[in-house]
Amino acid sequence: MTPAASRRTLLWLLPLFVACAPHSSGGDTSGGPDASTGSCSSPGTTRCAGDEYQTCQDGAWHTDETCSAGQTCYSGHGCAECDPSHVQVCVGNDVYTCTGGVLGGMVEDCGAQTCSGGSCGGAPDDCAEATQVIYVVDRDRNFLSFDPRHDANTFHLIGQLNCPAGAPYPVLFEPQASPFSMSVDRTGRAWGLYTSGEIFLVSTTDASCTPSGFVKGSQGFELFGMAFVSESPGSDAETLFIAGGAASLALPTSNGDGDLGSVNPSSYATAKLGHITAQSGQRSPDLAGTGNAELWGYFPATGLFARSAVAQLDKTTGMRVHTYDVPAESGLVDAWAFAHYGGRYYIFVTAGANRVLRLDPMGNGGLGKVDVVIPDSPYQVVGAGVSTCAPVVVQ
Repeated sequence: MTPAASRRTLLWLLPLFVACAPHSSGGDTSGGPDASTGSCSSPGTTRCAGDEYQTCQDGAWHTDETCSAGQTCYSGHGCAECDPSHVQVCVGNDVYTCTGGVLGGMVEDCGAQTCSGGSCGGAPDDCAEATQVIYVVDRDRNFLSFDPRHDANTFHLIGQLNCPAGAPYPVLFEPQASPFSMSVDRTGRAWGLYTSGEIFLVSTTDASCTPSGFVKGSQGFELFGMAFVSESPGSDAETLFIAGGAASLALPTSNGDGDLGSVNPSSYATAKLGHITAQSGQRSPDLAGTGNAELWGYFPATGLFARSAVAQLDKTTGMRVHTYDVPAESGLVDAWAFAHYGGRYYIFVTAGANRVLRLDPMGNGGLGKVDVVIPDSPYQVVGAGVSTCAPVVVQ
């Protein structure tokens, strides 16, 4: 589900990123008679206080907007008729469209099924609605959701990462640490790896982050792709798998080999499981996991004429189980990330344009079919992740 990125290529050309404050509403922050007297410490941050959407300014909460009847305050968004981060929502036991926070018409009556996560049948009982989309981070530290449901394929900006990362590994020649890879656990919390080797736990609501207990460099894993995978099909127990090794593997001159490992989500204990060998002309993989207990990897091409590949990996050895070719890019791949959703695999890749590809392993008579779902986006994605709560079949 995660990582992989441009930082692996031409790392010394990465721009110096400016850390920004968390997303604010952009509305009137002058306050007024209803401005809160409560103190706050992070200018520009926003919150919902009942039916009021507020921004932190000059050490106090100021009300930007008061929700009217039929509206709800959504953190990071403001007042809306429905959650602006979704294209479909549940109203009672029916599915309705939601466009930019405006409630539309009914799509489906769920009948005997339960409406959850914006669809009939919905997510498992222990899964929050926030686990039903893909999350990504781009080179400019934008933290976004990507909604593939019903072929919506839309990005929504949540905020900007401002994790307190230390210095990057010296071999990378970066002026400051940047996001390297990402995954999302079953609770809907993102795990973001920086080029400093540190993992931060990121809120998928407001992009705020806190340090994790992962010890950088554990078992020789300095930089790596990562993905949560259910321990058995449909299980609510999961393991974080990682693929990579020394930070030097991120350099464009390195080969694509790396090690496969695992991280216990509770204790952060790290184990080395096997070795992953990339084919000639391919880099070390980004990973994606599923609720069906499957581990997959995306191996990006290293040159203009090489071909990338997606492969199912053996979770104990790192060996390829099934491999699907991905059409050659029109330029050098210098950013990439990978995630699963609904039995299909989404590849966020920059090679000239910032494209989103989708591999359906069952397409083309079981040989695999790759479609371009977004030919060019504003986001140079370097990390992606999705929860094991996400559907394993197309909805």
